[in-house]
Amino acid sequence: MTAPFDGAGTGKIGFFLQGADAHAPISWPTETTGQLPSPGLSDGLYRLAAESAWANIRVIGSDGQILYSSASSNIASERISRLGDWFHHPFGGQATAIPGLLTIGSSDWHAYQITADLLRPRNAAGILVLSPDGANGLLFYFRPEDRDVDWYVVENGQWKGPVAHSDYRAFAKDIPSEVKDTLRLVLGGYPGAWLFICLALVLGVVEAVTIGRRRMKIPVSLRSDDVAHSAAVVIAGLGFAAGLYVADVVLQRMPHVQDSVAYLFQAKTYAIGRLWVPTPPHPEFFTHEFIVMYHGRWFGKYPPGWPILLALGVLAGVPWIVSPICGALTLFVVYRIGREIYHPWLGVLAALLGLLSPFWLFLSGSMMSHASGFLFSMLFIWGFWRTTRCHGAVWPGLLTGLVLGMGFLIRPFTVLMVALPFGIYATVEVARKPDLGLRRYVPIVVGALPFVIVFGVYNAYFTGNPFYPTQQLWWPFDQVGFGPDHGPFGFYPVDAFPNVSRNLQELLEHAFGWPTFLTLSLAMLPFVSGRARTWDWLLAASFACLVLGYACWWADGIMYGPRFYYEGFGSLLILTARGVQEAFSLTEHGARLVAKGSQTMRLPLARTGILVGLAALIAFNFLYYFPGQWELYHGYNYVNHSKLDAVQAAGIHHAVVFADVGPWYAWWEYGMVFSANDPLLQGDVIFARDLGIEKDHELEADYPGRSFYRLDGTTITPLE
Repeated sequence: MTAPFDGAGTGKIGFFLQGADAHAPISWPTETTGQLPSPGLSDGLYRLAAESAWANIRVIGSDGQILYSSASSNIASERISRLGDWFHHPFGGQATAIPGLLTIGSSDWHAYQITADLLRPRNAAGILVLSPDGANGLLFYFRPEDRDVDWYVVENGQWKGPVAHSDYRAFAKDIPSEVKDTLRLVLGGYPGAWLFICLALVLGVVEAVTIGRRRMKIPVSLRSDDVAHSAAVVIAGLGFAAGLYVADVVLQRMPHVQDSVAYLFQAKTYAIGRLWVPTPPHPEFFTHEFIVMYHGRWFGKYPPGWPILLALGVLAGVPWIVSPICGALTLFVVYRIGREIYHPWLGVLAALLGLLSPFWLFLSGSMMSHASGFLFSMLFIWGFWRTTRCHGAVWPGLLTGLVLGMGFLIRPFTVLMVALPFGIYATVEVARKPDLGLRRYVPIVVGALPFVIVFGVYNAYFTGNPFYPTQQLWWPFDQVGFGPDHGPFGFYPVDAFPNVSRNLQELLEHAFGWPTFLTLSLAMLPFVSGRARTWDWLLAASFACLVLGYACWWADGIMYGPRFYYEGFGSLLILTARGVQEAFSLTEHGARLVAKGSQTMRLPLARTGILVGLAALIAFNFLYYFPGQWELYHGYNYVNHSKLDAVQAAGIHHAVVFADVGPWYAWWEYGMVFSANDPLLQGDVIFARDLGIEKDHELEADYPGRSFYRLDGTTITPLE
């Protein structure tokens, strides 16, 4: 959020739009010439992705006179000024591709009423009303995806507040609008798919006409599977290095989300050989979100799979390295799936797309469970493919069941959704060929069953009920499905649409960093062209089941992008590479339209054209999208290492440090230091919540012989 710029004028009304990129920084110039800024190429491409637009703006004076109407041509144009890339959207209204402010008004406007329509609402928008001095006023600010509304006071050009906040669902669309909104996102890649199809056909025709049919001699070394394998190893190595950089430099080797703080606590507990530790004598000093204190036991609320893996990193002294390892291995598994089902170089391309993805990169550097969940989801798909190829051997299915079971122990609901289409496929195969089908697929069930039993026993140990997960000890409403007891305010089918649309929008932005209307285009190409194969449908169904599954979950889960969709991202990577493969095939089809005969042709220039288009999309990511992401993830979610650095710089040892916890919602104030505690609270420096001088003295009695300090921000004060 930002103050109005100096040239906004006095007594004006401003109509704000976030623009196509919800993560783009908002920065107004200090003065304006009254002309629109010239958009660059990237802004021009984002014009096509801009959706929200202002329309039907009317300002009516207290006497009923129309002071301004966007539909009227007799209003003086000098009353309008625009900052941002404003344009007339083909579907109606005035939109901007980047954050922008459209201002209208005159110093002789004193009392008036404003009405306006926000078309295709998605990202944040607002209406700003300035007082005659141009420095004070009110801002009506709303976020359609979050369905909330706020009022801010503008004082001396700064936004103060919010001074009033709406309840949940205050900003809600009707059901037809929600359905249209979701379908617009799902089918947004459809025109782009036809664009790629036409491009491939035209390139094939042009090369066939201008150069004629010929075979391109490709050096044997370039056709070698060994080269593709070596390239995949290099990609995985680069992925490991990139993940390490994010984990080490960007995320500073520490958890940045409440979930990952809880995961690290669990991992530290497992690393000392325990499932739980005793609740501290004064638990109020050490409470943290998602870490349960229940019947004298202190433990994280999540399933044990990811903390078990993370505990290996804790034992080695480098817990932050585990996710980058999982991320790098996942890229290699994606390559193997693409190689074995389709073509070696398709697998390489899929892995490369993953390496260049902001979505993959930042989650692979975090301490969230998704990197490991992604790895075991891809291992399951790879194993399932191998199982469908075997003719009686038990071990492929057994290994597939083992990785499926481990994935279930990490993220149960997610892995079930990923595996659902493959389970249906296996059931159909068993019905068609009972003997062979049972030999292939029963071992998968046998391999996965012990992990399911372990999960039930784990739940029963802590909650007394194998079907009541520990996750619900923190929030009983934290469960899949609909009803008044799902989610903090109840969750109903109509609420599924905003969740899906918000996650899909994040996916379109964050998956590849491409213009959102092209993100799914290549993945859709095999289906739009009618050339999809069985495994294309299986991979697409796996991703679709994940989307539909989390439509039934009350929380949208946005963190590091649409993280609930992360375990299905491998399917999208492979399908995108498949789209490139099919585009290559369509160049040959285009050539045959004008060439005689049906001899197979190699069209190096046409294929190069397809690759140049793909390279342009990748360049767009690095030139436009990635730079803002590096900024965003430094100090992500308000967490950084500054407090721990201050304690270390002060040379504090054998001490208890009382940390200021800030307002009730600022979990990070204590969370960023709590993650440095050991579970038994016996470490060199123990971080406790600062509950006030009198209350703090109660904890001091539990730690005789230690020094005591107060940590307020990065300021350290010794306590007497």
